[in-house]
Amino acid sequence: MYQFSAAVKAGKSIGESAELCKGLSSDMRELQDCGESESSADFVDALFETNRKAVESTQ
Repeated sequence: MYQFSAAVKAGKSIGESAELCKGLSSDMRELQDCGESESSADFVDALFETNRKAVESTQ
């Protein structure tokens, strides 16, 4: 359960960073490493979607 809680917290933090990047100019996006945040957000979304499907298939 601890791992799931940590994953949720990390996912939330990554998502918040990606949201902040949406309104920034291209220069500011580069300074804030927005490409990295958005890539991480995509990964976390895919990971949680995979886990959701796995749980649903066992129910």
